[in-house]
Amino acid sequence: MTLRRKLILVYTTAFSIILVLFGVVVTFHNANLAVQNSYAYCSRIVASNILLMDNYFDQLRTIASVIAIDKDIVRAVEYRNRAGDVDYAVELYNQRRVSDVIRQLNILGIITNANIIGIDNKSMYYYGLSPVKNFDFASCAWFNSLELTEVKGALFTHFHGTEYLLNDRGGRTVSLFISVRNIEQYAGGAIAYLMCDFDLDSILEKNTRESNVWTAIYDGSEQVYFPASGILSERQKLFFREQLETDAESFQIPAYGPGESPYLVFTQFSGVSGWRIIGVVAMDNNQAPIFFFAAALILVAIAVAVALAALLSKSILLPLNQLVEKYREIGEGNFQVRFDKTGMVELDQLVLTSQQMVESISLLRSDIADEQEKLAQEQVKALQHQINPHFINNVLQSIKAMAVSGEVNSISAVATLLGKVLSYSVYFPHEMVDLQKELLYLRDYIKIQNIRFDGLVRCNIRCPRACNHVSIPKLVIQPIVENAIAHGFQTSKPLRITLNVFEPDGALLIQIIDNGTGMEKAAIDVLNAKLSGNESPDDSGSVGLLNVNRRIKNIYGLDYGLQVEGLSRGLSVTMRLPGVPEKGDA
Repeated sequence: MTLRRKLILVYTTAFSIILVLFGVVVTFHNANLAVQNSYAYCSRIVASNILLMDNYFDQLRTIASVIAIDKDIVRAVEYRNRAGDVDYAVELYNQRRVSDVIRQLNILGIITNANIIGIDNKSMYYYGLSPVKNFDFASCAWFNSLELTEVKGALFTHFHGTEYLLNDRGGRTVSLFISVRNIEQYAGGAIAYLMCDFDLDSILEKNTRESNVWTAIYDGSEQVYFPASGILSERQKLFFREQLETDAESFQIPAYGPGESPYLVFTQFSGVSGWRIIGVVAMDNNQAPIFFFAAALILVAIAVAVALAALLSKSILLPLNQLVEKYREIGEGNFQVRFDKTGMVELDQLVLTSQQMVESISLLRSDIADEQEKLAQEQVKALQHQINPHFINNVLQSIKAMAVSGEVNSISAVATLLGKVLSYSVYFPHEMVDLQKELLYLRDYIKIQNIRFDGLVRCNIRCPRACNHVSIPKLVIQPIVENAIAHGFQTSKPLRITLNVFEPDGALLIQIIDNGTGMEKAAIDVLNAKLSGNESPDDSGSVGLLNVNRRIKNIYGLDYGLQVEGLSRGLSVTMRLPGVPEKGDA
């Protein structure tokens, strides 16, 4: 055996014996102190979490209170309360103003959706997830138990269901209720209620990441809301619930079997929400005993192996500390760090891997940011194309001309058609509808266009009755017809548009053919390449077609979408959608 190996063996044996003996002594001496420190640590964290959550809730209450008395909100609610027949133009204006105001709730980033509930217990306006149309909140037991007429400020609810949401998945949430009041009327009562659903997971998970203390909430009416309940065994969960019923401020959850850890629990009531905030920390996650143990070991070890520690600190500890510092910078969000080589093969392999990881993360963050920006642009453009401002302007000019000519009946007919078109396009623009309903809307749209073009737009629709109730995305056919009128129309000749519906091989094909001016073959090839690649709309033209195509592919997948074909006279656009089993003639 070489001298180097003997020295390593002696040093390792002596250091191990010292560690074991001193560790036992320190563990016994600090057992009680560790438990006390654990309680103090958990208490501080829970108090900090309550302060943070109360700050969130107080900010939410303040913002919601300001929104509830906003003049635009009050004006819109009062109009709906007193209006018998709603004027769609006024309602559209009110919806936009209300949406701009309610959107301020998103400042905190914890609001999932909001509803303004009228005195008839039905949703008037909403932000976020779409509610069920004409849903009666009075049908919910949790809503009836709120006693909203007694609400003077803000009211935090217990956990309740989300059956009022259009895409309800049986989830549970909590809400804040604020009375909508007209502050200009001194004795006026609530004219509606602002209900804000918010996400507790984001707050609880943030606190857990920052403190290693799992946070739970108990509102006194249901089981504990504990996102991290999987850390406890079933027997520990039972003991946990039993102790909460005793109103104990703090207690310890024992480990009943192998693989389980004991936990310390500390509870405190929130002064804002009235809920009971619960902190749970694993006893083996407490760092205080480890710090004392490590400090003692360092003092003993330095007397036994000071020479070896000095050599190792330069060759190993210094490069490791540099790596730790680099990772700390990454944790703080700096992804521009560079890892320098250490001269040690093992550490240099780690340095190379870490550098590649940082570069991959930076590239991924950039890709995600680009994709989010594209998605935001697509949503804005989709909203902009729900109602073409030029189309509305042309209709209004036509109505003006009729008014000058005294054509009262024609004005009434046009106003009725325009109301139908606006109602269909404004309310729930992203929902799925029957094909028959989409085609009825298209006929009304063609009628309005013919007022402008003196009946020169001829549209022939051929749809098998078996396809009438096939579900398709709303507002996907009208933009294609509008594109045909805008680019293919010649004012001296009639524009003929033919719409054919087929169901070949289990798919649904909707073909729109026009006899307009058409497109050059090169332009058609470029457009089809964009459609096949699911490209986002840009300023190069064909925005309507690209928008519709991207919507279809995002919903159904890349096998579906639009394809353009040039004809000897005009253009053909074919929309491919998934087919459904026939349900019989409608």
